[in-house]
Amino acid sequence: MDQMEAEFLNRAEIDAFRASTRVLPPEYPEMKARYANKILRGELAAVEAYNQVIESFFSEPGAPIATLRQLRDEHQSSCESLRRLVENIGEEPAEESGTWGATVAALVNVRSLFGKDQALRVLKTGEEHGLKQYREMLEYELNDRERIIIRDVLLPRQVRHIAQLEALLAERELHS
Repeated sequence: MDQMEAEFLNRAEIDAFRASTRVLPPEYPEMKARYANKILRGELAAVEAYNQVIESFFSEPGAPIATLRQLRDEHQSSCESLRRLVENIGEEPAEESGTWGATVAALVNVRSLFGKDQALRVLKTGEEHGLKQYREMLEYELNDRERIIIRDVLLPRQVRHIAQLEALLAERELHS
């Protein structure tokens, strides 16, 4: 057995041990719903942030408004998926972004003062944070439908958003 195989087996054994020793408290479904609601509030904040950035780009010729609208609309779609997930767990889905939304709005406003590229960077940072949260959500005990929605729809969407924002930033840098 070579070094790489031994390393793989060690990681696999560690992962199996962690999975077998994970003890979930009795309020586990509520914890899952709370975490899904946390992600939902983040998605609501993303919709609000994209709306702000789109508005700030209106006066700029050749602005990437169509791309930003598409990303915003996909976040709106993610909100709907997360609402259904939270409802299916038996909890009440969040309707507002709460303090997270206010924080994101302030960040976007402040960064916009330093240029539109800074606002795009804030959006990218938010997308990266959302990706981290979706990955963490996969750590919860999910039913097949929940896992498919998160793993095959919402998480890849975040990855794609990050790539699209990176491309927008690169394009803007090229033309500046």
